[in-house]
Amino acid sequence: MGKYRKYFFIPLLLIFIASMLPLASSESSEEFYMLSLINNERKAQGLSPLTMNSALSSAARAHSQDMINRSFFNHVNPDGLTPSDRARNAGYNFIALGENICGNPSIDAGHSSLMGSPAHRANILNPSYKEVGIGIIDGGPYGKMITQLFGTQQGEITSPSKETPQEVEGKPDIIVEGVTVSGKTEVGNQIIMK
Repeated sequence: MGKYRKYFFIPLLLIFIASMLPLASSESSEEFYMLSLINNERKAQGLSPLTMNSALSSAARAHSQDMINRSFFNHVNPDGLTPSDRARNAGYNFIALGENICGNPSIDAGHSSLMGSPAHRANILNPSYKEVGIGIIDGGPYGKMITQLFGTQQGEITSPSKETPQEVEGKPDIIVEGVTVSGKTEVGNQIIMK
């Protein structure tokens, strides 16, 4: 029995070691704290909370690190990649996308500066966005480099009701995710984002 005892402890040791290793793409506590600040602002305005999206977080984190590594501060990197490019490269198939960047010594100061800017505040409070990726990297001239990448994926538009809508003439043709309204407006049945 003694010779088999070591085989019992090896799997336990491997499980213990694996549990100690951080996941490379997992969001940090700072990133989740910033998400809570964002969602508190949205809740105060009667908006739905955002959920953290790991693909957007990876793209946001990579952009923050890139800005530190190559000493730039811009939505477009020196290679010409835009927020849209970064989201697509991360596998995020979006219908709505926006980005905030800031550099600050703390998460609270960064959030306050973003909320104090009308354009950045508009991204945080945009009801079209359903998800966010947050990338916070320590370093650079500001202390922390922060990228927030907001989005909504394709396929997240639905009609809330199966009722037959009333029709009103006079509006142009509209195509929204495969729903076509030709020369009519649907009244009483709205298209919303999930």
